[in-house]
Amino acid sequence: MTHERAALPGVQSDPQRAGASLAHRALRAALWTGASAIVVRFSNILVMAIAARIIAPEELGVYALALAVHGFVACFAAWGVTSAIGRLDLDADRLGPTVTTVTLCSSCVVAASMALAAGPIASAFQAPEAVRPIRILAVVVVIQVMSAVPAAQIQRAFRQEVAFRANVIGFVFGSATLLPLATMIHGAEAFAWSRVAAGLAIGLTMVLSLDTRYRPGWEAQFVGPLLRFGVPAAVGSLLSQLVLNVDILIIGRAMSTADLGYYMLAFNICLWPTAALGAVMDQVVLPAFSAVRRDDGDLRSTVSRAVRTVALVACPIGGFTFAFAHPLIETVYGGKWLTAAPVLSVLAAYGVLYVLGKLFDNIMIASGKTITMFVVQATVLVVLVPILIVGVRVGGLVGVGVGHILAILLVTMPAYAVAIRRATGAGIGVILRALSRPALAAVAAAGVALVATEGLTNPLAKLAVGGLVGLVVYVAVVGPQLLQLFPGRLADKRILVLATTWPLMAAKRLRQAGVDAPPWRS
Repeated sequence: MTHERAALPGVQSDPQRAGASLAHRALRAALWTGASAIVVRFSNILVMAIAARIIAPEELGVYALALAVHGFVACFAAWGVTSAIGRLDLDADRLGPTVTTVTLCSSCVVAASMALAAGPIASAFQAPEAVRPIRILAVVVVIQVMSAVPAAQIQRAFRQEVAFRANVIGFVFGSATLLPLATMIHGAEAFAWSRVAAGLAIGLTMVLSLDTRYRPGWEAQFVGPLLRFGVPAAVGSLLSQLVLNVDILIIGRAMSTADLGYYMLAFNICLWPTAALGAVMDQVVLPAFSAVRRDDGDLRSTVSRAVRTVALVACPIGGFTFAFAHPLIETVYGGKWLTAAPVLSVLAAYGVLYVLGKLFDNIMIASGKTITMFVVQATVLVVLVPILIVGVRVGGLVGVGVGHILAILLVTMPAYAVAIRRATGAGIGVILRALSRPALAAVAAAGVALVATEGLTNPLAKLAVGGLVGLVVYVAVVGPQLLQLFPGRLADKRILVLATTWPLMAAKRLRQAGVDAPPWRS
C-alpha cells in the first residue's frame, strides 16, 4: 500500500462486482470524452482557420508567450490536490471540502502574482504587447481552478457526457468572443479574452450538473497527506509544462515573434493526436487504473491495451501530418503560414511520442508514483534545454523540432519504460509489441498516400486523395485491432466488420481458391 493510500481516507469495493461495471463505465466515458475532444478540436481548427486570415504571425507569437506563462502558473494554482478527488480508491466526500479550500485560496494568490509579474516577464522577452494578455490569462487561472474540483467529480463518476456538453458550450462562447474581438483589438488579447469566456461557460456548466457540491471546509489531518500526494504531481506538471513550453521561451529569446507564431501554429497541429486522445486519458486513465490497482487486476495487460489503443489513433494522425504538412497548412490556414510547414513535418513524430508520454504520466499518477513522474520530467528538462538551444542556433525552427524528438527518444521513453515496469510489470517489450503494428501500418499508409498523390498540384486534392488512400491502407493492416475499440453493439454491426476485416476475408478467400483449384497446377 502506498503512503498516500495509507494516509488519506479510502473506500472499499467488491472486485467481482466492480470489474464489469468499471469496464463499461470506462468505455462509455472514453467514448464521450473522445467525442468531445474530436468535436471541439475540429471546431477549433475551423475557428483558427478563420482567425489565421485575420491576425498576423507576430500576434500569434505574442499570445504563445502569454499562454506559456499561464501554463507554468496554472500548475501551482491547485497544488495538484484535485487529483485525489478523481481517485476511486479515496473517499471524495471527506476530502472534498478541504480540497476546495486549498484550491480557492491558492488560485487567488497565484493569479495575483502572475498579474503583478506580467510587466517584467514581457520585458524579458522584449514583447511589451504581452503584458495585457498575461494579465487577462491570470483571470483564467482563477476560473479554471474554481471548476477543478467539479471537473474531478465528473471524472470520478465517469460522467463524461457532462464534460462533452461543457466543452461544446465553452467552445461556442469562446469563439463568439474571439472572432469579433480579433478584428477590433490586438490578436493576442482577443485570444486571451476568448479563454476567459470559454472558462466561465465550462465551469458553470459543470457546477450546475453536479448532484453534490463541496463547500469550503477544513480538516487539518488531510492537508499534509494531500500536499504530499499533490505537490509532487504539481511540480511534475510544472516540469511537464517547462518541457512543453521551454521551446517557446528559447525561440522567443532567439528569434522574432513572427517566427514564434509560425512555430506555435505548427506545434498546435502536431498535437492533434493529443487533442483526440489527451482528454480521454486525462478523464479515464486515472480512475480506471486506480480501480484496477485497488482490485488487484492485471496491470501488465492493462498497460498493453492502453498503449495499443493510443497508438492505433495517434500513429495514423502523425503519419498523415508528416506526409502532407504543406498542403494541410495551405488549405486550412492560408499561404502566409507556409513557413510553418517544414517544422510541422518534423514535429509530427513528436506529437505521437508526446501523447504516449501523457498516457505514462497518467499511469504514474494513478499508481501513486508522483515522485517518479517528477524525476523523469526533471531529467528530461535538464537534457532538453541545451539540445533546443543548439537546435535553434543550428537549424532554426526545424532544429527545435529535431531537438524535441531526440530528447524524447534518448531520455523520456527509456525513463518511462523503467518506471512503468516497476509500477505495473509491463516492460519495454510489452510497450514495443503494442506499438509495432500501428506504427508500421501508419508508415506504410503515409508512403502509399504520398506515391498516390505525387502528380497532384491542388493542395485540397492532395489532402482528399491522400487521406482516402492512407485510410484504406491503414485499415487493411490494423482493421481487426481497430474493431476492438468499438463497444460490443457497434462492433457487431456488419458494415464495421466488413470495413475493418475485408483484407483478412479476401486473403482467406484467395487461399481457399488456391487450394480448391490452383491454376498453376492444372
